[in-house]
Amino acid sequence: MITDFNLRTFFHPWRIVRHRRFLARAERWPADRLKSWQDARVRELVRYAYEQVPYYRELFDREGLKPGDIRGAADLPRIPTLTKDIVRERAADLRPREFDTLRPVPVRTSGSTGTPLQFYADRDLAIAKFATFWRAWNRAGYRIGQRWALIAGPVFDDGALFRRVRSMNALYVSSFNLTAETARRILGELLRFKPVFLRGYPSALYEFSRFIGDPAALRRLGIRSISTNSENLLPFQREQIEAAFGCRVFDVYSQWEQACVIAQCERGSYHHEAEYGILEILDPLGRSAPPGETGEIAGTNLFNRAMPLIRYRTRDLARISPKSCPCGRAHTVVEAIDGRIEDVVVTPDGRRVGRLDAAFKWNAGFDFAQVVQDAPGGIVVRLVRNEAFRPEILADLEKHLRDRVGAALGIRFEFPDRIAPDANGKIRFVINKQLHSPAPVP
Repeated sequence: MITDFNLRTFFHPWRIVRHRRFLARAERWPADRLKSWQDARVRELVRYAYEQVPYYRELFDREGLKPGDIRGAADLPRIPTLTKDIVRERAADLRPREFDTLRPVPVRTSGSTGTPLQFYADRDLAIAKFATFWRAWNRAGYRIGQRWALIAGPVFDDGALFRRVRSMNALYVSSFNLTAETARRILGELLRFKPVFLRGYPSALYEFSRFIGDPAALRRLGIRSISTNSENLLPFQREQIEAAFGCRVFDVYSQWEQACVIAQCERGSYHHEAEYGILEILDPLGRSAPPGETGEIAGTNLFNRAMPLIRYRTRDLARISPKSCPCGRAHTVVEAIDGRIEDVVVTPDGRRVGRLDAAFKWNAGFDFAQVVQDAPGGIVVRLVRNEAFRPEILADLEKHLRDRVGAALGIRFEFPDRIAPDANGKIRFVINKQLHSPAPVP
């Protein structure tokens, strides 16, 4: 998900500034005050959904619930979860009666699993989203007005590789045609533009830095910090990007549906942005997963009236940390974001195995890798080889993979010249074409 810096984007700059000032105060609130504020917003959201939204009126009546039964975030599990399929099938019923007066904007997801999704956002959501991201970028050191660049998925009508956006003091770079040749052109334009802050997809920034290959050339850019979002930032990608540019990476997690936002602080911890939404981590049966246990992220945005999404199952995986952060914020610490449900491979004995990137960090001889499962019994490992490649590397890589997936899963290697991005400009490390739905919830 790409979010612009331009305050005029939403035509309400002073409301954005006011909300940003509120966030500056709220992030230092004690936990009990933050909880009270959240609970009040939850009560307001639930009441609005019941009175205005046909889907929630029907759902509450069917479950025997009244808005007053939901007194705060702790009572949200009484409401059945909302899935992508429900949003797709009941989209019209998820709109409030006052839908047209809210001047909603349609937002379409990239459909990385092959099934695009559309939802609607109103002005209040746009303001809250911008201010929340602004706070996250501030933690990374960015200040409004500074030059910045984006390497991600914009597509320009004229097929251009990059474009300056003067109203935002920014340079947009398309990741669609990123090659060793175009990377040099991009580097030259970045040197001329001289941004101090860089944003982008982790896969695009990783690929760009690998194509350039010379950290000294990248460090001449003078980039002070980097913000990644829209994909799961893998450890080997962070290590490569930080080493190449000589600065820290601050990762931000969100979704097109805007159910919740999780961002890194100055100490490196991931924090759930509690003033934006409610975060739940669910086990395969839909129950709350305890701290330290991986589960599916379900989020409740506290601002969007155009299409309220309550307990929306994102199909992304994460786990909560039982520890607090030395930064002193009361926001929940997220121990790890483990990617999408689809970003796992399934073994013949039914295990879902993620974090396969760890198997690749011990190997050299290839610049890029991708794991594809298009059949139940095996995976294809696609490697873009470099001059250091040796055939014996494959045996070592297969051993590290076997340590994780076991002996029964077939492993086949392919050697393309390039791994092309998806239609949204991203390069997914794991693509599971067999897995399209989460474990059933009773």
